[in-house]
Amino acid sequence: MGFDYFTIRNLAAELEAKVSGQQVLRASGTAAELNLEMAGGEGLHVALGRDGWVCCSAGRPLDRPDQLGVPEPLLVGARVEKVWADSRDRLLWLWLSRPDSQGQPSFAHFVLELIYPRFQAYLVSERSGRVLRGWAGTGRPRLTIGSQYAAPECGKRLLPGEDTEEDLVAALAGQPCTLRALAGKVVGMDEVVAAVVFAGAGLVPGESLTTEDLRGFWRAARALYRRPAEMGGAVWAVAGKEHFSGLIPATLPAETFASVSEAIRRVRQPSPGGPVAVTANAPGRLRGTLSRLRRRLAALEADLAAAGAADHCQKQAAAILAGITQVPRGADHAQLPDPYGLPGQTLLVQLDPRWSAAENAARLLKAVQRYRRRQEVLPARIRQVRQLVAEGEGILASPTDRDQLEGWLKKNSMNEDREHPRRPAEAVAHPRRYRTSSGWSVWAGRNNVENDLLSHRLAAQNDYWFHAHGYPGSHVVLRREGRKEEPSAQTLREAAGVAAFWSKGKTAKRVSVVYTLVKYVSKPRGGAPGQALLKREKSLMVEPRLLPEEDEGSV
Repeated sequence: MGFDYFTIRNLAAELEAKVSGQQVLRASGTAAELNLEMAGGEGLHVALGRDGWVCCSAGRPLDRPDQLGVPEPLLVGARVEKVWADSRDRLLWLWLSRPDSQGQPSFAHFVLELIYPRFQAYLVSERSGRVLRGWAGTGRPRLTIGSQYAAPECGKRLLPGEDTEEDLVAALAGQPCTLRALAGKVVGMDEVVAAVVFAGAGLVPGESLTTEDLRGFWRAARALYRRPAEMGGAVWAVAGKEHFSGLIPATLPAETFASVSEAIRRVRQPSPGGPVAVTANAPGRLRGTLSRLRRRLAALEADLAAAGAADHCQKQAAAILAGITQVPRGADHAQLPDPYGLPGQTLLVQLDPRWSAAENAARLLKAVQRYRRRQEVLPARIRQVRQLVAEGEGILASPTDRDQLEGWLKKNSMNEDREHPRRPAEAVAHPRRYRTSSGWSVWAGRNNVENDLLSHRLAAQNDYWFHAHGYPGSHVVLRREGRKEEPSAQTLREAAGVAAFWSKGKTAKRVSVVYTLVKYVSKPRGGAPGQALLKREKSLMVEPRLLPEEDEGSV
Protein backbone atom coordinates (compact mmCIF):
# COMPACT_ATOMS: atom_id res chain seq x y z
CA MET A 1 0.00 0.00 0.00
CA GLY A 2 1.02 3.65 -0.23
CA PHE A 3 1.76 4.45 -3.87
CA ASP A 4 -1.80 4.43 -5.09
CA TYR A 5 -3.17 6.67 -7.86
CA PHE A 6 -3.66 9.64 -5.53
CA THR A 7 -0.27 9.38 -3.81
CA ILE A 8 1.61 9.38 -7.12
CA ARG A 9 -0.54 12.16 -8.59
CA ASN A 10 -0.20 14.37 -5.47
CA LEU A 11 3.55 13.71 -5.35
CA ALA A 12 3.86 14.73 -9.01
CA ALA A 13 1.96 17.98 -8.27
CA GLU A 14 4.24 18.68 -5.30
CA LEU A 15 7.44 18.06 -7.26
CA GLU A 16 6.18 20.11 -10.20
CA ALA A 17 5.62 23.04 -7.81
CA LYS A 18 8.87 22.68 -5.86
CA VAL A 19 11.58 21.39 -8.22
CA SER A 20 10.36 22.16 -11.74
CA GLY A 21 12.74 24.74 -13.24
CA GLN A 22 15.46 23.88 -10.70
CA GLN A 23 18.94 22.63 -11.55
CA VAL A 24 20.46 19.58 -9.87
CA LEU A 25 23.54 20.80 -7.96
CA ARG A 26 24.54 17.47 -6.43
CA ALA A 27 23.43 13.91 -7.13
CA SER A 28 24.73 10.82 -5.39
CA GLY A 29 23.51 7.44 -4.34
CA THR A 30 23.92 3.71 -3.96
CA ALA A 31 22.16 0.76 -5.55
CA ALA A 32 19.30 1.30 -3.09
CA GLU A 33 19.13 5.10 -2.68
CA LEU A 34 19.40 8.32 -4.69
CA ASN A 35 19.63 11.91 -3.46
CA LEU A 36 19.25 14.97 -5.68
CA GLU A 37 19.90 18.45 -4.24
CA MET A 38 18.45 21.37 -6.20
CA ALA A 39 19.72 24.90 -6.67
CA GLY A 40 16.62 26.33 -4.98
CA GLY A 41 17.27 24.47 -1.74
CA GLU A 42 14.78 21.67 -2.37
CA GLY A 43 15.77 18.07 -2.91
CA LEU A 44 14.52 14.67 -3.94
CA HIS A 45 15.15 11.44 -2.06
CA VAL A 46 14.51 8.09 -3.74
CA ALA A 47 14.71 4.77 -1.87
CA LEU A 48 14.47 1.66 -4.03
CA GLY A 49 13.82 -2.03 -3.49
CA ARG A 50 10.94 -3.85 -1.84
CA ASP A 51 9.89 -1.01 0.52
CA GLY A 52 10.82 1.86 -1.77
CA TRP A 53 9.64 5.43 -1.39
CA VAL A 54 10.07 8.88 -2.94
CA CYS A 55 9.75 12.26 -1.28
CA CYS A 56 10.78 15.88 -1.54
CA SER A 57 13.32 16.94 1.10
CA ALA A 58 11.15 19.97 1.92
CA GLY A 59 13.93 22.57 1.89
CA ARG A 60 16.09 20.93 4.55
CA PRO A 61 19.21 18.75 4.39
CA LEU A 62 18.65 15.04 3.95
CA ASP A 63 18.61 13.16 7.21
CA ARG A 64 21.54 10.84 6.48
CA PRO A 65 24.33 12.78 4.73
CA ASP A 66 26.84 10.08 5.65
CA GLN A 67 25.03 7.59 3.41
CA LEU A 68 24.73 9.61 0.20
CA GLY A 69 26.95 7.17 -1.70
CA VAL A 70 28.90 7.82 -4.90
CA PRO A 71 28.33 10.79 -7.28
CA GLU A 72 25.95 10.37 -10.21
CA PRO A 73 27.51 12.59 -12.93
CA LEU A 74 24.73 11.96 -15.48
CA LEU A 75 22.27 13.77 -13.19
CA VAL A 76 24.49 16.63 -11.98
CA GLY A 77 23.77 19.89 -13.81
CA ALA A 78 20.48 18.67 -15.25
CA ARG A 79 17.48 21.00 -15.10
CA VAL A 80 14.04 19.65 -14.20
CA GLU A 81 11.76 20.89 -16.96
CA LYS A 82 8.53 19.11 -15.99
CA VAL A 83 7.16 16.45 -13.62
CA TRP A 84 4.09 14.30 -14.27
CA ALA A 85 2.46 11.03 -13.28
CA ASP A 86 1.54 8.33 -15.77
CA SER A 87 -2.24 8.07 -16.09
CA ARG A 88 -2.40 4.25 -16.17
CA ASP A 89 0.80 2.94 -14.57
CA ARG A 90 2.46 3.64 -11.22
CA LEU A 91 5.21 5.67 -12.88
CA LEU A 92 6.53 9.13 -12.00
CA TRP A 93 8.34 11.01 -14.79
CA LEU A 94 10.85 13.87 -14.51
CA TRP A 95 11.78 15.51 -17.81
CA LEU A 96 15.40 16.69 -17.61
CA SER A 97 17.53 18.90 -19.88
CA ARG A 98 21.29 19.41 -19.86
CA PRO A 99 23.75 20.95 -22.35
CA ASP A 100 25.85 18.39 -24.22
CA SER A 101 29.56 18.70 -25.08
CA GLN A 102 28.70 21.09 -27.94
CA GLY A 103 26.61 23.30 -25.67
CA GLN A 104 23.38 22.12 -27.29
CA PRO A 105 20.47 21.04 -25.05
CA SER A 106 19.92 17.30 -24.67
CA PHE A 107 16.92 15.77 -22.98
CA ALA A 108 16.30 12.68 -20.88
CA HIS A 109 13.55 11.17 -18.76
CA PHE A 110 14.17 10.18 -15.14
CA VAL A 111 11.53 7.45 -14.64
CA LEU A 112 10.57 6.22 -11.17
CA GLU A 113 8.75 2.86 -11.22
CA LEU A 114 6.73 2.84 -7.98
CA ILE A 115 5.43 -0.70 -8.41
CA TYR A 116 5.52 -3.00 -5.39
CA PRO A 117 7.58 -5.08 -4.65
CA ARG A 118 10.38 -3.84 -6.94
CA PHE A 119 10.80 -0.07 -6.93
CA GLN A 120 13.33 0.88 -9.63
CA ALA A 121 14.55 4.01 -11.41
CA TYR A 122 15.94 4.64 -14.91
CA LEU A 123 17.54 7.53 -16.78
CA VAL A 124 16.39 7.27 -20.41
CA SER A 125 17.59 9.25 -23.43
CA GLU A 126 14.65 11.08 -25.00
CA ARG A 127 16.21 10.97 -28.49
CA SER A 128 16.99 7.23 -28.65
CA GLY A 129 14.73 5.86 -25.91
CA ARG A 130 17.68 3.84 -24.56
CA VAL A 131 18.56 3.32 -20.90
CA LEU A 132 21.53 5.44 -19.77
CA ARG A 133 21.53 4.37 -16.12
CA GLY A 134 19.45 2.10 -13.91
CA TRP A 135 18.99 1.71 -10.15
CA ALA A 136 17.38 -1.15 -8.19
CA GLY A 137 17.38 -1.72 -4.44
CA THR A 138 17.70 -5.50 -4.62
CA GLY A 139 19.16 -7.59 -7.41
CA ARG A 140 19.83 -6.20 -10.86
CA PRO A 141 17.76 -3.56 -12.61
CA ARG A 142 15.05 -4.95 -14.87
CA LEU A 143 16.64 -3.29 -17.92
CA THR A 144 20.33 -3.11 -18.87
CA ILE A 145 22.21 0.00 -19.99
CA GLY A 146 21.78 0.49 -23.73
CA SER A 147 18.50 -1.43 -23.97
CA GLN A 148 15.29 0.20 -25.17
CA TYR A 149 13.19 1.43 -22.27
CA ALA A 150 9.77 -0.17 -21.86
CA ALA A 151 7.48 0.21 -18.86
CA PRO A 152 6.89 -2.98 -16.83
CA GLU A 153 3.88 -5.12 -17.68
CA CYS A 154 1.23 -4.48 -15.05
CA GLY A 155 -1.77 -6.14 -16.65
CA LYS A 156 -4.89 -4.49 -18.02
CA ARG A 157 -6.50 -2.19 -15.47
CA LEU A 158 -9.42 0.15 -15.95
CA LEU A 159 -9.24 3.92 -15.51
CA PRO A 160 -12.32 5.77 -14.21
CA GLY A 161 -13.19 8.54 -16.62
CA GLU A 162 -11.79 6.74 -19.67
CA ASP A 163 -13.13 3.20 -19.37
CA THR A 164 -16.84 2.57 -18.92
CA GLU A 165 -19.10 0.92 -16.36
CA GLU A 166 -19.67 -1.94 -18.78
CA ASP A 167 -15.90 -2.54 -18.97
CA LEU A 168 -15.87 -3.08 -15.19
CA VAL A 169 -18.90 -5.38 -15.28
CA ALA A 170 -17.27 -7.45 -18.04
CA ALA A 171 -13.91 -7.59 -16.22
CA LEU A 172 -15.55 -8.98 -13.06
CA ALA A 173 -17.87 -11.44 -14.79
CA GLY A 174 -17.89 -14.69 -12.82
CA GLN A 175 -15.59 -13.34 -10.09
CA PRO A 176 -16.33 -12.42 -6.45
CA CYS A 177 -16.84 -8.65 -6.14
CA THR A 178 -14.70 -8.14 -3.01
CA LEU A 179 -12.75 -5.00 -2.13
CA ARG A 180 -9.56 -6.74 -3.19
CA ALA A 181 -11.00 -7.96 -6.50
CA LEU A 182 -12.32 -4.51 -7.36
CA ALA A 183 -9.03 -2.86 -6.36
CA GLY A 184 -7.14 -5.25 -8.63
CA LYS A 185 -9.16 -4.14 -11.68
CA VAL A 186 -8.72 -0.37 -11.31
CA VAL A 187 -5.65 1.76 -12.05
CA GLY A 188 -3.74 2.75 -8.92
CA MET A 189 -6.37 1.41 -6.53
CA ASP A 190 -5.76 -0.54 -3.33
CA GLU A 191 -8.22 -1.77 -0.70
CA VAL A 192 -8.27 1.56 1.20
CA VAL A 193 -9.11 3.50 -1.97
CA ALA A 194 -11.73 0.85 -2.80
CA ALA A 195 -13.25 1.31 0.68
CA VAL A 196 -13.50 5.08 0.10
CA VAL A 197 -15.27 4.41 -3.21
CA PHE A 198 -17.59 1.91 -1.48
CA ALA A 199 -18.57 4.58 1.05
CA GLY A 200 -19.11 7.15 -1.74
CA ALA A 201 -21.37 4.72 -3.59
CA GLY A 202 -23.38 3.86 -0.45
CA LEU A 203 -22.28 0.21 -0.58
CA VAL A 204 -21.55 -2.03 2.40
CA PRO A 205 -18.40 -4.23 2.32
CA GLY A 206 -19.25 -7.90 2.65
CA GLU A 207 -22.60 -7.76 0.88
CA SER A 208 -23.03 -9.37 -2.54
CA LEU A 209 -22.96 -6.75 -5.30
CA THR A 210 -25.38 -6.59 -8.18
CA THR A 211 -24.56 -5.27 -11.65
CA GLU A 212 -26.19 -1.99 -10.66
CA ASP A 213 -23.97 -1.86 -7.55
CA LEU A 214 -20.90 -2.20 -9.78
CA ARG A 215 -22.14 0.66 -11.93
CA GLY A 216 -22.64 2.76 -8.79
CA PHE A 217 -19.13 1.86 -7.66
CA TRP A 218 -17.75 2.99 -11.03
CA ARG A 219 -19.63 6.29 -10.93
CA ALA A 220 -18.26 7.01 -7.43
CA ALA A 221 -14.74 6.04 -8.58
CA ARG A 222 -15.04 8.33 -11.60
CA ALA A 223 -16.02 11.27 -9.38
CA LEU A 224 -13.11 10.54 -7.01
CA TYR A 225 -10.54 10.20 -9.79
CA ARG A 226 -11.69 13.48 -11.35
CA ARG A 227 -10.68 15.46 -8.27
CA PRO A 228 -7.85 17.93 -9.00
CA ALA A 229 -4.41 16.83 -7.81
CA GLU A 230 -3.35 18.31 -4.47
CA MET A 231 -0.12 18.13 -2.47
CA GLY A 232 -1.54 16.81 0.81
CA GLY A 233 -1.24 13.36 2.35
CA ALA A 234 -2.48 11.21 5.21
CA VAL A 235 -1.11 8.53 7.55
CA TRP A 236 -3.12 5.84 9.35
CA ALA A 237 -2.46 2.51 11.03
CA VAL A 238 -3.80 -0.96 10.23
CA ALA A 239 -2.71 -4.02 12.24
CA GLY A 240 -0.02 -2.00 13.98
CA LYS A 241 1.57 -0.93 10.67
CA GLU A 242 1.46 2.63 9.37
CA HIS A 243 0.45 3.45 5.80
CA PHE A 244 0.50 6.67 3.79
CA SER A 245 -1.58 7.95 0.88
CA GLY A 246 -2.53 11.08 -0.98
CA LEU A 247 -6.15 10.17 -0.24
CA ILE A 248 -7.68 10.50 3.23
CA PRO A 249 -9.49 7.20 3.98
CA ALA A 250 -13.15 7.70 4.85
CA THR A 251 -13.40 4.67 7.14
CA LEU A 252 -10.19 5.03 9.19
CA PRO A 253 -8.90 7.71 11.61
CA ALA A 254 -5.98 9.38 9.82
CA GLU A 255 -3.41 12.07 10.54
CA THR A 256 -3.29 14.62 7.70
CA PHE A 257 -0.29 16.54 6.33
CA ALA A 258 0.17 19.61 4.15
CA SER A 259 2.24 17.63 1.63
CA VAL A 260 2.33 14.00 0.62
CA SER A 261 6.13 14.05 1.15
CA GLU A 262 5.58 14.77 4.85
CA ALA A 263 3.24 11.78 5.09
CA ILE A 264 5.73 9.54 3.27
CA ARG A 265 8.63 10.62 5.50
CA ARG A 266 6.47 10.09 8.58
CA VAL A 267 6.10 6.40 7.67
CA ARG A 268 9.22 5.54 5.67
CA GLN A 269 12.02 7.62 7.21
CA PRO A 270 14.15 5.14 9.18
CA SER A 271 15.03 6.02 12.76
CA PRO A 272 18.71 6.82 13.46
CA GLY A 273 20.70 3.69 14.12
CA GLY A 274 17.94 1.33 12.98
CA PRO A 275 16.86 -1.84 14.80
CA VAL A 276 19.38 -3.98 16.65
CA ALA A 277 19.85 -7.51 15.36
CA VAL A 278 19.59 -10.26 17.96
CA THR A 279 20.50 -13.66 16.56
CA ALA A 280 21.22 -15.15 13.17
CA ASN A 281 17.99 -17.08 12.58
CA ALA A 282 15.55 -16.05 15.30
CA PRO A 283 14.82 -12.52 13.99
CA GLY A 284 13.60 -13.93 10.68
CA ARG A 285 11.29 -16.33 12.49
CA LEU A 286 10.08 -13.49 14.70
CA ARG A 287 9.40 -11.28 11.67
CA GLY A 288 7.46 -14.15 10.07
CA THR A 289 5.38 -14.60 13.22
CA LEU A 290 4.76 -10.85 13.41
CA SER A 291 3.70 -10.82 9.76
CA ARG A 292 1.15 -13.57 10.41
CA LEU A 293 -0.08 -11.81 13.56
CA ARG A 294 -0.50 -8.57 11.63
CA ARG A 295 -2.49 -10.39 8.93
CA ARG A 296 -4.71 -11.91 11.60
CA LEU A 297 -5.15 -8.49 13.22
CA ALA A 298 -6.00 -6.89 9.87
CA ALA A 299 -8.59 -9.61 9.21
CA LEU A 300 -10.14 -9.16 12.67
CA GLU A 301 -10.24 -5.37 12.28
CA ALA A 302 -11.80 -5.74 8.83
CA ASP A 303 -14.46 -8.07 10.27
CA LEU A 304 -15.19 -5.58 13.06
CA ALA A 305 -15.41 -2.72 10.56
CA ALA A 306 -17.82 -4.75 8.42
CA ALA A 307 -19.90 -5.38 11.54
CA GLY A 308 -20.61 -1.66 11.57
CA ALA A 309 -23.19 -2.42 8.89
CA ALA A 310 -25.48 -4.06 11.49
CA ASP A 311 -27.70 -0.98 11.90
CA HIS A 312 -27.85 -0.48 8.13
CA CYS A 313 -28.91 -4.11 7.57
CA GLN A 314 -31.50 -3.94 10.34
CA LYS A 315 -32.96 -0.75 8.87
CA GLN A 316 -33.18 -2.30 5.40
CA ALA A 317 -34.79 -5.49 6.78
CA ALA A 318 -37.38 -3.41 8.67
CA ALA A 319 -38.15 -1.42 5.52
CA ILE A 320 -38.67 -4.61 3.51
CA LEU A 321 -40.97 -6.18 6.13
CA ALA A 322 -42.97 -2.97 6.52
CA GLY A 323 -43.45 -2.59 2.75
CA ILE A 324 -43.36 -6.25 1.76
CA THR A 325 -46.37 -5.94 -0.52
CA GLN A 326 -44.63 -3.19 -2.50
CA VAL A 327 -41.63 -5.35 -3.44
CA PRO A 328 -42.04 -7.12 -6.80
CA ARG A 329 -40.44 -10.55 -7.04
CA GLY A 330 -37.19 -10.56 -9.00
CA ALA A 331 -36.39 -6.90 -8.29
CA ASP A 332 -32.79 -5.97 -7.46
CA HIS A 333 -33.82 -2.82 -5.56
CA ALA A 334 -36.88 -1.05 -4.24
CA GLN A 335 -37.74 2.43 -2.96
CA LEU A 336 -39.64 1.81 0.30
CA PRO A 337 -40.94 3.97 3.18
CA ASP A 338 -38.22 4.56 5.77
CA PRO A 339 -39.52 3.03 9.05
CA TYR A 340 -37.06 5.14 11.07
CA GLY A 341 -37.47 8.38 9.12
CA LEU A 342 -39.98 11.19 9.00
CA PRO A 343 -43.34 10.66 7.30
CA GLY A 344 -42.87 10.61 3.54
CA GLN A 345 -39.18 9.72 3.66
CA THR A 346 -38.12 6.71 1.61
CA LEU A 347 -35.18 4.35 1.65
CA LEU A 348 -33.46 2.69 -1.32
CA VAL A 349 -33.17 -1.01 -0.46
CA GLN A 350 -30.83 -3.33 -2.37
CA LEU A 351 -32.28 -6.80 -3.03
CA ASP A 352 -31.07 -10.13 -4.33
CA PRO A 353 -33.41 -10.92 -7.23
CA ARG A 354 -33.02 -14.67 -6.61
CA TRP A 355 -34.96 -14.39 -3.33
CA SER A 356 -38.42 -13.18 -2.35
CA ALA A 357 -38.88 -10.06 -0.22
CA ALA A 358 -39.32 -12.15 2.93
CA GLU A 359 -36.20 -14.17 2.16
CA ASN A 360 -34.20 -10.98 1.56
CA ALA A 361 -35.35 -9.63 4.92
CA ALA A 362 -34.50 -12.93 6.65
CA ARG A 363 -31.00 -12.91 5.19
CA LEU A 364 -30.47 -9.32 6.33
CA LEU A 365 -31.64 -10.15 9.86
CA LYS A 366 -29.30 -13.12 9.93
CA ALA A 367 -26.47 -10.79 8.91
CA VAL A 368 -27.48 -8.46 11.76
CA GLN A 369 -27.12 -11.33 14.24
CA ARG A 370 -23.73 -12.20 12.81
CA TYR A 371 -22.55 -8.59 12.97
CA ARG A 372 -23.82 -8.14 16.56
CA ARG A 373 -21.93 -11.25 17.59
CA ARG A 374 -18.76 -9.88 16.01
CA GLN A 375 -19.19 -6.61 17.89
CA GLU A 376 -19.34 -8.58 21.15
CA VAL A 377 -16.37 -10.91 20.72
CA LEU A 378 -13.93 -9.22 18.32
CA PRO A 379 -12.77 -6.25 20.46
CA ALA A 380 -11.24 -8.60 23.06
CA ARG A 381 -9.55 -10.69 20.36
CA ILE A 382 -8.20 -7.56 18.67
CA ARG A 383 -6.74 -6.30 21.97
CA GLN A 384 -5.06 -9.67 22.54
CA VAL A 385 -3.46 -9.77 19.08
CA ARG A 386 -2.41 -6.11 19.31
CA GLN A 387 -0.65 -6.89 22.58
CA LEU A 388 1.21 -9.79 20.96
CA VAL A 389 2.24 -7.58 18.02
CA ALA A 390 3.49 -4.88 20.39
CA GLU A 391 5.47 -7.43 22.40
CA GLY A 392 7.04 -8.92 19.27
CA GLU A 393 7.92 -5.52 17.82
CA GLY A 394 9.50 -4.51 21.13
CA ILE A 395 11.64 -7.63 21.19
CA LEU A 396 12.72 -7.14 17.57
CA ALA A 397 13.62 -3.47 18.07
CA SER A 398 15.73 -3.90 21.23
CA PRO A 399 18.73 -6.08 22.18
CA THR A 400 17.39 -9.41 23.37
CA ASP A 401 19.08 -12.60 24.50
CA ARG A 402 18.39 -15.75 22.53
CA ASP A 403 16.59 -17.57 25.36
CA GLN A 404 14.04 -14.78 25.78
CA LEU A 405 13.43 -14.58 22.05
CA GLU A 406 13.11 -18.34 21.64
CA GLY A 407 10.75 -18.48 24.62
CA TRP A 408 8.48 -15.84 23.10
CA LEU A 409 8.48 -17.61 19.74
CA LYS A 410 7.67 -20.98 21.31
CA LYS A 411 4.78 -19.46 23.23
CA ASN A 412 3.31 -17.29 20.50
CA SER A 413 4.32 -18.77 17.14
CA MET A 414 1.34 -19.30 14.84
CA ASN A 415 2.92 -22.34 13.19
CA GLU A 416 0.60 -25.20 14.16
CA ASP A 417 3.30 -27.81 13.56
CA ARG A 418 5.93 -26.25 15.86
CA GLU A 419 5.72 -29.11 18.40
CA HIS A 420 5.52 -31.88 15.84
CA PRO A 421 7.59 -32.90 12.84
CA ARG A 422 6.10 -31.62 9.58
CA ARG A 423 4.04 -34.34 7.97
CA PRO A 424 3.37 -34.66 4.26
CA ALA A 425 -0.01 -33.43 3.09
CA GLU A 426 -0.99 -36.95 2.01
CA ALA A 427 -0.71 -38.14 5.63
CA VAL A 428 -3.21 -35.60 6.99
CA ALA A 429 -5.66 -35.30 4.06
CA HIS A 430 -8.09 -38.05 3.03
CA PRO A 431 -10.18 -36.61 0.18
CA ARG A 432 -13.08 -38.60 -1.20
CA ARG A 433 -11.96 -40.42 -4.35
CA TYR A 434 -14.00 -41.32 -7.41
CA ARG A 435 -13.40 -42.65 -10.90
CA THR A 436 -15.01 -41.25 -14.09
CA SER A 437 -16.41 -43.48 -16.83
CA SER A 438 -13.22 -42.81 -18.85
CA GLY A 439 -10.92 -43.76 -15.96
CA TRP A 440 -9.90 -40.33 -14.67
CA SER A 441 -9.50 -39.89 -10.90
CA VAL A 442 -11.62 -37.28 -9.10
CA TRP A 443 -10.78 -36.11 -5.56
CA ALA A 444 -13.14 -34.04 -3.36
CA GLY A 445 -12.22 -32.29 -0.09
CA ARG A 446 -14.21 -33.16 3.03
CA ASN A 447 -13.91 -29.77 4.82
CA ASN A 448 -12.33 -26.34 4.40
CA VAL A 449 -8.93 -27.37 5.76
CA GLU A 450 -8.83 -30.39 3.46
CA ASN A 451 -10.02 -28.19 0.57
CA ASP A 452 -6.92 -26.02 1.09
CA LEU A 453 -4.60 -29.04 1.19
CA LEU A 454 -6.19 -30.53 -1.90
CA SER A 455 -6.10 -27.32 -3.95
CA HIS A 456 -2.71 -25.98 -2.92
CA ARG A 457 -0.59 -29.01 -1.97
CA LEU A 458 -1.97 -32.25 -3.38
CA ALA A 459 -3.12 -31.12 -6.81
CA ALA A 460 -0.74 -30.70 -9.75
CA GLN A 461 -0.64 -27.38 -11.60
CA ASN A 462 -2.36 -28.77 -14.73
CA ASP A 463 -5.05 -30.73 -12.91
CA TYR A 464 -8.59 -29.37 -13.30
CA TRP A 465 -10.28 -27.66 -10.34
CA PHE A 466 -14.08 -27.48 -9.79
CA HIS A 467 -16.42 -25.72 -7.35
CA ALA A 468 -20.19 -25.15 -7.25
CA HIS A 469 -20.85 -21.51 -8.15
CA GLY A 470 -22.69 -19.56 -5.45
CA TYR A 471 -22.78 -22.41 -2.92
CA PRO A 472 -20.39 -23.47 -0.13
CA GLY A 473 -18.95 -26.86 -0.93
CA SER A 474 -16.01 -29.11 -1.66
CA HIS A 475 -13.03 -28.27 -3.81
CA VAL A 476 -12.92 -31.00 -6.45
CA VAL A 477 -9.86 -31.90 -8.53
CA LEU A 478 -9.79 -33.92 -11.76
CA ARG A 479 -6.30 -35.47 -11.71
CA ARG A 480 -4.24 -35.84 -14.88
CA GLU A 481 -1.85 -38.38 -13.34
CA GLY A 482 0.65 -37.93 -16.17
CA ARG A 483 -1.84 -37.72 -19.02
CA LYS A 484 -1.03 -35.26 -21.79
CA GLU A 485 -4.43 -35.38 -23.49
CA GLU A 486 -7.26 -33.11 -22.40
CA PRO A 487 -10.30 -34.62 -20.63
CA SER A 488 -13.40 -35.11 -22.74
CA ALA A 489 -16.52 -33.00 -22.28
CA GLN A 490 -18.19 -35.99 -20.60
CA THR A 491 -15.30 -36.33 -18.12
CA LEU A 492 -15.49 -32.65 -17.24
CA ARG A 493 -19.26 -32.90 -16.69
CA GLU A 494 -18.86 -35.96 -14.46
CA ALA A 495 -16.26 -34.19 -12.29
CA ALA A 496 -18.47 -31.09 -12.15
CA GLY A 497 -21.38 -33.28 -11.02
CA VAL A 498 -19.31 -34.40 -8.01
CA ALA A 499 -18.60 -30.75 -7.11
CA ALA A 500 -22.33 -29.98 -7.38
CA PHE A 501 -23.23 -32.99 -5.20
CA TRP A 502 -20.80 -32.04 -2.41
CA SER A 503 -22.21 -28.51 -2.12
CA LYS A 504 -25.17 -26.80 -0.50
CA GLY A 505 -26.85 -26.89 -3.90
CA LYS A 506 -27.00 -30.70 -4.05
CA THR A 507 -30.83 -30.73 -3.81
CA ALA A 508 -31.20 -28.54 -6.93
CA LYS A 509 -31.95 -30.18 -10.26
CA ARG A 510 -29.08 -28.36 -11.97
CA VAL A 511 -26.15 -26.43 -10.49
CA SER A 512 -23.67 -24.03 -12.09
CA VAL A 513 -20.10 -25.26 -11.50
CA VAL A 514 -17.01 -23.18 -12.28
CA TYR A 515 -13.78 -24.88 -13.31
CA THR A 516 -10.24 -23.95 -14.29
CA LEU A 517 -6.71 -25.32 -14.08
CA VAL A 518 -5.24 -25.60 -10.58
CA LYS A 519 -2.46 -23.15 -11.51
CA TYR A 520 -5.12 -20.45 -11.88
CA VAL A 521 -6.45 -21.02 -8.33
CA SER A 522 -4.92 -18.95 -5.54
CA LYS A 523 -5.67 -18.27 -1.91
CA PRO A 524 -6.35 -14.65 -0.87
CA ARG A 525 -3.77 -13.25 1.55
CA GLY A 526 -5.03 -13.79 5.08
CA GLY A 527 -8.03 -15.69 3.75
CA ALA A 528 -9.86 -18.30 5.80
CA PRO A 529 -9.44 -22.02 4.98
CA GLY A 530 -11.35 -22.95 1.86
CA GLN A 531 -11.32 -19.50 0.26
CA ALA A 532 -10.05 -19.33 -3.32
CA LEU A 533 -9.57 -16.79 -6.10
CA LEU A 534 -9.92 -17.93 -9.72
CA LYS A 535 -8.63 -16.82 -13.09
CA ARG A 536 -9.68 -17.97 -16.58
CA GLU A 537 -12.58 -19.98 -15.20
CA LYS A 538 -15.38 -21.49 -17.26
CA SER A 539 -18.73 -22.86 -16.12
CA LEU A 540 -20.97 -25.87 -16.65
CA MET A 541 -24.62 -26.51 -15.74
CA VAL A 542 -24.79 -30.05 -14.39
CA GLU A 543 -26.95 -32.36 -12.34
CA PRO A 544 -25.47 -33.12 -8.88
CA ARG A 545 -24.32 -36.74 -9.11
CA LEU A 546 -21.68 -38.96 -7.55
CA LEU A 547 -19.34 -41.34 -9.39
CA PRO A 548 -18.21 -44.83 -8.41
CA GLU A 549 -15.69 -44.68 -5.57
CA GLU A 550 -12.13 -45.77 -6.31
CA ASP A 551 -9.87 -47.82 -4.10
CA GLU A 552 -7.97 -45.32 -1.94
CA GLY A 553 -4.87 -47.43 -2.29
CA SER A 554 -4.71 -46.67 -6.01
CA VAL A 555 -3.13 -43.25 -6.58
